[in-house]
Amino acid sequence: MSESTPKLSFREQIKGFPLWQMAILSCMRFAEPLALTSPFPYLYFMIRDFKIAKTPGDIAKYSGYLAASFALFEFLCCAQWGTISDKVGRKPILLCGLGGTAVAIIIFGFSTNFFTAMFARSLMGCFNGNIAVLRTAIGEVAHEKKHQGLAFSWYSLLWNVGAVLGPMIGGSKYLTRPKIDGEEPSLVTSIFMTSNGDSAYWDFVNSHPYALSNIAIGLFCGFSFTIGLLFLQEPNERFQNRRDWGLEIGDFILKILGFEMPVRPWQKSETQPSETTALIGDLNSSVFDETSVNAYAPESTYPDAVARRYSSEQLGPVISPTASNSVIRTNIDHSFSREIFTPPVVQTTIANFLSAFHYVIFTEFLPVLLAGQFMPEKLKFPFTISGGFGYDSNMIGNLLSSTGLIGAVGILFIFPYLDRNFKTITTFRVSTIITPFAYAVLPFLIFTKHDFDSRYAPWFTKTLLYILCCLESCSSSVGFPNLLMLIHRAAPAKHRAFINGTSLSLNSLARCLGPIGWGYLMTFCENHNMVELSWLILGLLAFICCIQSFYMKDYDEEEESIEVGNQEDV
Repeated sequence: MSESTPKLSFREQIKGFPLWQMAILSCMRFAEPLALTSPFPYLYFMIRDFKIAKTPGDIAKYSGYLAASFALFEFLCCAQWGTISDKVGRKPILLCGLGGTAVAIIIFGFSTNFFTAMFARSLMGCFNGNIAVLRTAIGEVAHEKKHQGLAFSWYSLLWNVGAVLGPMIGGSKYLTRPKIDGEEPSLVTSIFMTSNGDSAYWDFVNSHPYALSNIAIGLFCGFSFTIGLLFLQEPNERFQNRRDWGLEIGDFILKILGFEMPVRPWQKSETQPSETTALIGDLNSSVFDETSVNAYAPESTYPDAVARRYSSEQLGPVISPTASNSVIRTNIDHSFSREIFTPPVVQTTIANFLSAFHYVIFTEFLPVLLAGQFMPEKLKFPFTISGGFGYDSNMIGNLLSSTGLIGAVGILFIFPYLDRNFKTITTFRVSTIITPFAYAVLPFLIFTKHDFDSRYAPWFTKTLLYILCCLESCSSSVGFPNLLMLIHRAAPAKHRAFINGTSLSLNSLARCLGPIGWGYLMTFCENHNMVELSWLILGLLAFICCIQSFYMKDYDEEEESIEVGNQEDV
């Protein structure tokens, strides 16, 4: 936040916020974190049951493959989904992604071998590639500058809420049943068998121990699909005049419930102005009139002819209520030039890539470390560590859900306060300090287990894990919205969509390369009884990100708009 920028109260910041449409997009946003995080509690056991890993140490390697397949196809499909959405609209692409994710996650739950599971995770990544479309839709719905911090924090908040629900569902002992010799049936199974007098349900759970949790998430994706179909307005103004049968049905339902609904553009009886009329008669009043621009809302659109004239085929409409009028262009070159990738853009993009790289490694391999077999005979303080903490999927799911909840609390209560009172870059720098410490300390907590050293209470290690992981989660949840705002403000207004798309693609690339490389590293460290080495290296990488943040600056988009405007005047 610039020092010259007046501070807004929360009431002033929330005024005019498009709450209803953001709530609908929220339901649709859950698909990615649920699909990504729900397997974390049981992934170690799932790969073990596939019997593809020759040794327990190899499980980390195959876990990296599954994680990387999701991110790789998300990376490959990100730009394609964005291009298609510019041609057919945001809403159809978002609905397509939800439907495809629901099918893919059910396939994953019924997988009986590693290659089927990898195919399903790849398919999930393919359909989740439209997360860039969702991010664009959020920006089109919440377009005012005063709503930027709230919208970006909302985007990150939904991730953290999904990170709570996903591990909670995936780690539930009533929905996920890893095969353990000699284990008694679960409570749900026992009740079913008692009431039905047969073991059909238990046979199903025994054959497909990971299906029920994925079915539950698939049903949630179906629910989100229905909500989006019925109540989501097309965010892209170029397609808002197109008839939307799903929205009409949703309006009919809301009318029955007593809500007053607006008249949709395609329901108006007036004849739309022609291209010639729009260009000659309405250009100044519709495009360059400041009052008209500031009154922009999802229900109000520019004439179709103006939208076609001043639009990019690849990035959608250039006309934006947040952009300076002087930067409107008929043709925009999106080549990789210095005009686009300025030093602030390069700095923030690199920070985003490195942050995504180390964070996805932490989230993917923390469950592997927690689920690894506890072998006290192979532990020797301080630098001889083998195996893991030996926790079951239920405990891992509870830990991951708790840390996700703390992250959501951080976004809800800590981030708004920091956003209103401190500069964005200052908050981001502080958030990067805790992460290296958390990564480096994590593996050494194994020496506090009661089974290794009886001086420590049985609950002591779990308490330390909860504290450490919650601190890291809160730090990351506060840091990522600030990083998104830094990217947004560093990007020149006319290239902002292209830079955001590039940033998201690099984010997915980091989530692909990280698990593959670290899977091999963790396997090597496990086989040589030095598990702590991989986590120390990860802490070093996070420390490099911390150092880089102190070389970054908070680039103010207002200064950029003034500078571009001055250049145009010259």
